[in-house]
Amino acid sequence: MILSRELLGRVIEIIPIASKDETRFHLGHVKLSPLDNGVLLEVTDGFKAIRDTLIDTTIGLEKTMYVHRSHLPLLKHCFKTGDYSPLKQCFSYDNIGYPNTESIEAKQGDYEVSFNPKYLLDLHKALAVTGKEAVILSLKTKGELQCKTAIQVIVGKKKGTLMPVKIGWKIK
Repeated sequence: MILSRELLGRVIEIIPIASKDETRFHLGHVKLSPLDNGVLLEVTDGFKAIRDTLIDTTIGLEKTMYVHRSHLPLLKHCFKTGDYSPLKQCFSYDNIGYPNTESIEAKQGDYEVSFNPKYLLDLHKALAVTGKEAVILSLKTKGELQCKTAIQVIVGKKKGTLMPVKIGWKIK
């Protein structure tokens, strides 16, 4: 196994997404799968997921590996010091029954909606969303799908709107 600094940095960035719930142990990992020209990184907690491809031909990954979120302090230490030798204990080759995150990824023909996430966070604060409230996002369109599109943010009886929003076809 040959790790690049870039790969280690990316694992450190996304590992907080992994589940903290010990009863769902298989969701507490980042999954690293070898590709011809790099690595596919996957992480999920069952509610949100990240699938990211890191293009780097210097990474020597023979087969799929997993790293648990509990190793984050050691990962950060190795990243900071540049000494990667302690990392061997962090990675596992055991198949832990990781979920199929590809099944929820957008495919050709799905709609792509883009907006500034900072605006969503601003609405989140303004509507006083707590960790126990669900935020409903609904797409409002008038006329052509490409224009006059907004996302309605609903929390209980409180409403906010993200506008304008760009919508189009997902292009791979």
